[in-house]
Amino acid sequence: MANISHDLKTPITSIKGYIETMLERQDLSQDKINKYHKIIYNNSVYMNRLIDDLFLFSKLDMQKLELNFQETDISAFMCDLMEEFKFDLEDRGIEFNYTDELEEKFYVNIDGKRVNQIFRNIIGNAVKYGYDDDMKIQVKLYENGKRLSGVKWI
Repeated sequence: MANISHDLKTPITSIKGYIETMLERQDLSQDKINKYHKIIYNNSVYMNRLIDDLFLFSKLDMQKLELNFQETDISAFMCDLMEEFKFDLEDRGIEFNYTDELEEKFYVNIDGKRVNQIFRNIIGNAVKYGYDDDMKIQVKLYENGKRLSGVKWI
């Protein structure tokens, strides 16, 4: 929780700085303003994710986390989830590839929201603590016996 609280300060400071700049400088071009709006939006999305994480951790701490399992076509679920990551990571200049190598439909009982959080944490940590230059993230969904596998970052 302390890390998340600390991490919230960075996007808040960034948002505050860009808004102050837009308020103080009336001579900014529309391109610059649009760029600032995009940065502010991305920081607010990031803060929302951090707040969701805080909420999750508080539920875990109180042992009140509810899981909502549903039978899910894992290929369709992963395709949608990885599409979200692809847009976000490519905006940051990170190469992202997703491959589905399943040969047949696989249905699993999962809590989609929690699986989303798991991948967000894994990929987020790869980006945060990984190499800065020329990072590549590859996610491959494949069957290994009767188990599903695969995330890899380079």
